[in-house]
Amino acid sequence: MQVEEDSESDEEEEPGQAGNRSRTSTGNQWSSKDPGLAGSKVPEFQRPVLGAAGDNDSFDEVLSAYDYYKLFQSDDFVEQIVYQSKLYGVQKDFPRAVEIFSLDKYRCTEAMLLQSGYHHVPQRCMMWETRADCWNKLVAESIRRDDVDAILKILHFRDNTLLDDDGYFKVRPIFNNINKASSKYFRVQESFSIDEIMVPYFGPHYTKQFIVGKPVRFGYKVSTIFQQQ
Repeated sequence: MQVEEDSESDEEEEPGQAGNRSRTSTGNQWSSKDPGLAGSKVPEFQRPVLGAAGDNDSFDEVLSAYDYYKLFQSDDFVEQIVYQSKLYGVQKDFPRAVEIFSLDKYRCTEAMLLQSGYHHVPQRCMMWETRADCWNKLVAESIRRDDVDAILKILHFRDNTLLDDDGYFKVRPIFNNINKASSKYFRVQESFSIDEIMVPYFGPHYTKQFIVGKPVRFGYKVSTIFQQQ
């Protein structure tokens, strides 16, 4: 049986015709100036209530979730991070990153990384795209994408010129700060549990572990203490 061709078939495109199609404008107007949005769109939080009534007396000045977070990540510690990062930027000749690196912009970058733990996109830069399935209003209206890239480019916690044989030399200040703050605000209770967690990491390091059958198979094993409250 002979099948007749459809007489209403679409006309063939001439060579080069597809590349001449006009692009739809998104309506965005980009500016090279810093709009000063760092931290300007932070939403309000309801104050959590601690377990025991007596514990709340020592947290009278803690009025938001951000205040609670600063108990473990104080401004003094962040100032040290800013200093060490700028020192690394000067050593590696990244003048623009050194210029824009500040406490507020580091806080916004840190919040963006924490928030990306549950708002996953294939690439970090997609949080600033205007597509509905990518754009993150909280991030895009708080800090510029170029500023985040510059901050992560020089982010450091210790001076590399003082490197020693400590396998965790570059991140040791993070461990010390968390342990110090946790010991200060730790509430001794009747029941608690000691367990291990995996910190995901896929780069080369001699302390990295591979554990079959775990949700996080590659990374560092860290000991933790858990309580009911």
